[in-house]
Amino acid sequence: MKVLIVDDHPQNLYLLRALLEGHGCAVDEARHGAEALTKARQSPPDLVVSDLLMPVMDGYTLLRHWKADDRLKSIPFVVYTATYTEPKDERLALDLGADAFILKPAEPETFMERIQAVLAQTRAGSGPTRAPQGEETALLRNYGEVVVRKLEQKALQLAEVNRALQEDIKRREAAEAEAQRLRAEAERANASLLTALEEQRKAEVALRENEERLRLALSAANQGLYDLNVQTGEAIVSPEYARMLGYEPEEFHETNAAWRERLHPDDREAVDRAYQEYIAGQRDLYRVEFRQRTKSGEWKWILSLGRVVSRDAEGKPLRMLGTHTDLTDRKRLEAERWALEAQLRQQQKLEAIGTLAGGVAHEINNPINGVMNYAQLIQDRLPAGSSLLEFTGEILHETRRIATIVQCLLTFARNEHQSQSPARIADIVEGTLSLIRTVMRRDQITLQVHVPDDLPALRCRSQQLQQVMMNLMTNARDALNERYPGHDPDKVLNVTTNLLEKEGRPWIRVTVEDHGTGITPEVRERMFDPFFTTKPRDKGTGLGLAISHGIVKEHHGEIIVESEPGRFTRIHVDLPVVAETA
Repeated sequence: MKVLIVDDHPQNLYLLRALLEGHGCAVDEARHGAEALTKARQSPPDLVVSDLLMPVMDGYTLLRHWKADDRLKSIPFVVYTATYTEPKDERLALDLGADAFILKPAEPETFMERIQAVLAQTRAGSGPTRAPQGEETALLRNYGEVVVRKLEQKALQLAEVNRALQEDIKRREAAEAEAQRLRAEAERANASLLTALEEQRKAEVALRENEERLRLALSAANQGLYDLNVQTGEAIVSPEYARMLGYEPEEFHETNAAWRERLHPDDREAVDRAYQEYIAGQRDLYRVEFRQRTKSGEWKWILSLGRVVSRDAEGKPLRMLGTHTDLTDRKRLEAERWALEAQLRQQQKLEAIGTLAGGVAHEINNPINGVMNYAQLIQDRLPAGSSLLEFTGEILHETRRIATIVQCLLTFARNEHQSQSPARIADIVEGTLSLIRTVMRRDQITLQVHVPDDLPALRCRSQQLQQVMMNLMTNARDALNERYPGHDPDKVLNVTTNLLEKEGRPWIRVTVEDHGTGITPEVRERMFDPFFTTKPRDKGTGLGLAISHGIVKEHHGEIIVESEPGRFTRIHVDLPVVAETA
């Protein structure tokens, strides 16, 4: 006798195979329902023994397809499971056409007796007793209650995850407090350095002997010295001070007014206030960070430390000594560190979401399949023309839509290396839209999508291309929200695809277009640079477009940007169509 066993656990398959082969049966295996259907249609078995909880296609769905197939429906179908143990689970399996429902674990003799009984029952032409329609309706209601309970359990699990995230935030805040303490210690160390410098300047002989050594140290530390006459505003600066700003020492003449003119407009008010408060004695230490315009027109971050070293008889400040330190590289590294930390936090969140989504989706898919199966049972039993057919059809449609959304979420959250395989651009775009439609609707953005179904397939990593589409659509959303905070007829996001030809080869072009704030030429030159962003630090890392650009290049494609500030932005993603090899 040939027996097909279906289970996704290797150890279960091994034990069941050993038991059946020990009783003289020929055994074939399948890891899920879809594989079982394929094998059975190619070579029908004499008996099938199937688990219920499996990936791709579970036991209930396999049973429904099995009994709907004219070639297979007469072959006995035995359910062998440890997952569903309530009477309603057995009744559901029997109503779908199962010939027996056996619980794991079962003694070998008992199991084989049940198998022999099923075969004898089949030969005699009888089958399992099906429940009346009234009982089926009650069963569907009870099963729905079970689904609600399971969803409530998942809500509790999500609350626990949120608590863990809050604890992680507290730990990070403690780490930031420690970092602030260390920065304060560094400031005190710098203040001590200024004191030492003041003492060195008083000792003129010692200063002359160590002048060259000090100059080398300042150059290595990227620092410059200034000696300011507070009353006149004239200043004497070291050569390093001038070179830091792109000037030769002989051409550079520093004054308080010239220094203020070079300040970045956004920093001028805060720097003026700090200087005036220190001169007035309201601050113990003069320490301020600002941006200075260099000779070439670029901006450099400067840390300025200073102290009044001479006062007149009335206590008015006469002379102030200090240092200017170039912080540009340090600021850049700090920004990169913040961006990397943000990327790591985002990656950890995605990994946690992916793990959680996998578990939740696994649990959701089972009740959804149950709802779908019961709806199908009801639909199959309704007479033609019944008004209830429309309702059962809507139930089936909505459950399939939920299953699709869950699958899209899982695909987007997965982070494993994915090999290139054929994929339809329509599926990639729709998968992205299924995740972002609700956000667009909330922001009152109109989506206009034109994706023909007859475009050729691409060989690609579909999850990576979906990441590119998500990044471009999210950037377009931000631009639209910035220009139109509320509802506006022009608050539209267009997504189109079409086929074009380059150098005699077919390419697929995906275009994401918005009429938001647009992109300036200066930003366009750097928009694909890693860590470059025009968004606040808490809203952008500067990695999204850089990663997207890398993904498209890896697929041998191109990203083309068209934009006019204040009017529109249109980004094309061109991907080559690679012919399938024989």
